[in-house]
Parts: sequence; structure tokens; C-alpha cells
Amino acid sequence: MDRVRNMSVWKKWLISNGMVGVASAIIIWAVIIGLNTTKNKFEDFIDNSYRLENSIQDNTSLVLSIAKDIRDLQINPINVTARIEELTDTINKLNTDVHILTAELADFGISISDYQQKVEEWLVVGEIILYDIAIGDVEDAQYRIINECTPAVEEVIDEANKITTILSTTAQEDIDTNVRISEIIIYVSIVAVIIVNILSIIVIIVMGKSIIGPLHQIRDVIEELEQGNYDVWIKYTSKDELGVVAEKLRDMIRSTGELLKDVSNNLEGIAQGDLTLKPSVQYRGIFKVMETSINKINIQIGEVINQIKESSRQITTGAEDIAKDSCAISFKVEEQELIIGSFIDATDRISDNTNATIRHMAVTLDASNTTKTKVEYSSDMMSKMLQSMSEISASSKSVSNITKIIQGIASQTNLLALNAAIEAARAGDSGKGFSVVANEIRDLANKSSETVKEIDKVIQQSLISVENGETQVQETAKILEEIAISMDDSAKLMAEQELTTETQKHLLVELIEKSSELNKAIEENAAIFRNTAVVGQELAVQSELLATQVEKFKAHI
Repeated sequence: MDRVRNMSVWKKWLISNGMVGVASAIIIWAVIIGLNTTKNKFEDFIDNSYRLENSIQDNTSLVLSIAKDIRDLQINPINVTARIEELTDTINKLNTDVHILTAELADFGISISDYQQKVEEWLVVGEIILYDIAIGDVEDAQYRIINECTPAVEEVIDEANKITTILSTTAQEDIDTNVRISEIIIYVSIVAVIIVNILSIIVIIVMGKSIIGPLHQIRDVIEELEQGNYDVWIKYTSKDELGVVAEKLRDMIRSTGELLKDVSNNLEGIAQGDLTLKPSVQYRGIFKVMETSINKINIQIGEVINQIKESSRQITTGAEDIAKDSCAISFKVEEQELIIGSFIDATDRISDNTNATIRHMAVTLDASNTTKTKVEYSSDMMSKMLQSMSEISASSKSVSNITKIIQGIASQTNLLALNAAIEAARAGDSGKGFSVVANEIRDLANKSSETVKEIDKVIQQSLISVENGETQVQETAKILEEIAISMDDSAKLMAEQELTTETQKHLLVELIEKSSELNKAIEENAAIFRNTAVVGQELAVQSELLATQVEKFKAHI
């Protein structure tokens, strides 16, 4: 067993697989030869059987064809000599084929002497019939066709069917024989394969113990290494390839374990804050990168620690400044909050005053519109009054004209009265009554003249008064018109002022809303700055804790 164990894996594999391969090749070769021999014999027999059977069928068909031609020649004896020669050649060929077929079947142990005899008997009958036809004895030929030729043909067909049956039976027997031989070969092959497999299993078991056992040990060790366990060891020793692999694996476990232990020590030192440790074993190959990485980690972490210290100091200072500034800003924001609150109150009062102003302006605008309406009405009345005074002036002028006419009439009446008095005086006593009437008429005319003068004087004074009143009314109407225009302008200005005031009201409302939003934002900012102050104080505390933790590291400073 030691000799087998010390063999190389290649030799073990070659011996085991060689034995199995040689045995399998022998068995396969024997099976192939046996099956091939059986196959060839079977194929030869089948081919010859089919060929001989076809030959028998061809000969039988030729017999039937010759019989048909003889019958046709008897029925229609035309070109008798030529047709008889042709049939004679065909009969000779049939006779030759039958002798050849008899010899071939004899080689396979099949006798067809009865078939040959029946064919020869039929050929004799055929030759006799042809002779009768040739000499012109048609009736005798017809008799022989019916009574001798037809039964002879039937006997030939029966013998041919018997031979075909014999060939089929022989072929089936040969098939059964070949099947039995094949089964025997298969059974022998199976037994041989089983024996070879048993031998192969024995060889594999023997060889497997020297290969699989060490492989299992190596596999178990590798599985432990995959789990990170380098405290394992492989005990297998040999001079074969697996022994060399086991030795190399032990060297790898030893060197890798030392490297990992050194790496673990360095990482443990880094974890404890000691950045002054360095690799203590020799790193090779890809582990050289690990050594460089450990050194870089120590240097870079040392630099980072120093930067963290400086950053922590700056953060502490900044956090304290943030806390102070946040407190100051929070105080200022609270002051702004109070100012905004006062501003909102003042804006609310302004909004209330604006609403009151809008209401007063609305009342004033209504009063102005009413006054404007009354002034317009007064202006219309003045226009009507001016028209009436114009009519009065015209009437006064008409009256003045009438008084002038009356005064003219009075003058003429006075003149007529004077003439009447003169005439009465001339008349003497008879004219005294008429004189008295004339005097009365003259007095009446004088009084009428004086009255007319008084009326004219009054009318002239009335005309002057009317003209003065008309002038004053025109001036009053003009003033009222100017007042109406002024009030219209005032109404427009008041409407514009009302619109402006309404706009100011909306702006004040929007300003109040924005001021409320601003006050809310200031309150939020105040809360944020108060939180910022708290966060700044907490950040300062955390920075001090960070500085305390950083001081625990030992670094190359």
C-alpha cells in the first residue's frame, strides 16, 4: 500500500483507467466481432433469400407469360414460325434459369427438384403444343392447352409457392438463430462488464483511498481557511503530487497565519489609538501591498487626527461664536418682533381711519351731489327768471309805447278841447255848456297826460330796475354755473380721492397681511436662532468631547 500511495496521481489514474479501459476494449471488441459476424451472415442470407424468392417469382411469371403466348398463338395463328422460334428461345432461357436456381438453392441446403420436374414437364407439354400448332393441328393443340398445359402451369405455381414458403420459413429460422446468438453475446457481454466493473470498483477503491482521502483532508483544511480559521493543520505526507500540495499548503498556512497575526496586532494597535506600530514580519507578493497600506493607514490616520484636533478647536471656537451671535440675533429678532407688532397696530389704526375717511367722503360726495343738483336747479330757475324779466322788459316797453300813444291822444284831446272852448266862446251863451264840457275834457286830458307821464316815469324806472335785475340774474346764473362746474370738479376729485383711499385701504390690508407674515417669519427665525444657540452650545460640548477622544491617539506628530 505504501508503494501505491507513493505513486504519482498520474500513475494511479493511468493504472486504474488503463485496466478499466483495456477490459472494456476487449469486451467491446469481442461483442463487435460476434455481432458483426452474425450480422454479415444474416444479411447474406436475407439478401440471397430475397434474390432467390424474386428469381422464383420471375420464373413463375415467365411460365405464365409463355403459357399466355402459346394460347394466343393457338387462337390467332399468324406468323407462326417466327413466334414459335421466339417462344422456343424463351423456353430455353427458362430452362437455364431453373437449373441455375436449383444449384443456388442447393448451396443453402434447399432442394427444388420437384419444382424443376414440374417446370420440365410443363415445358414438354408446351413443346408438343407448339409442334401441333406448327403442323396446323389446332384442335389437338387446343385440347392439350386445356387438359395438359393449364394443369401443368398450376402445378408449377403450387411448387413455386411451396419453395417461397420454405424460403420464408428458413429465413425466420435464421433470424431466430441470429437473435439467440445476439442474446448470448449480450448476456456474455453483460457478465463480462459486471466482472470488469467489479474489478474496476476494487481498483478504484484501492486507488481512491490514496487519492480521495488526501483530497478530503485538503478540502477540509481549505474550508476551514475559507472560514478564516488558520489554526488548522494537514497531516498527510507523501511523495506524490498530493503530498507536495499538502506540504505547500502547510507552508502557506504557516506564513499566512504569521502575516495575519501581525496584521491583527497592527490593527488592534490602531483600534487602541497606538499609531506608532509597524509590521514586524516580512511581507511578500500581494501582502507587500498590505504592509504598505498599514504604514499609509498609520500615517494618514495620524494626519487625520491632527486635522481633527485643529478642526475640533476651530469648531469649538466657531460654536461658541455661533452661540453668542445666535443669542444676540435672537435678542434683535425679538426687538424686531416688538417693532413689527407696534407697526401692525399702527397700521390697523390707519386702516380704521381710512375706513372712516372713506365713509365721510362717501357722505360728503352724496351731499356734494345733492348741492350740485340744487345749484343746477337754481341755475335753471335763474334762466327762467331771466327769461321772465326779459318778457317783463318787453311788456314794459310795450306799455311805454302805449302810454306815449295815450299821451298823444291826451295832447290831441287837450287841443280839441281848446278848439272847442274857442268855438264855445265864439258861440256865446249857447256855447257855455259846450265850453264847460270842453273845459272838463281839457282837464281830463291834462290829468291823463300827467298820469301817463307818471306811468311812463314808473315804467322807465321799472325798465331800469328790470335791466339791473336782468344783469344781476345773469351774473347770478353765471356764478351758479361756475359753482356747478366747481362742484362737478370737486365731485370728480372726491370720487378719485375715494378710489385712491380705497386703493390705500387695500394696500393697507395687504400690508397688514404681509406684516403678519413677516411677524410670523420673525417668530420662526427667533425660534431658529434660539435653537441655533442651543445647537452651537451642544456643538461646543461635542467638540470638547471629540478633542478629548482624539488626545487618546498616539501618532507620529
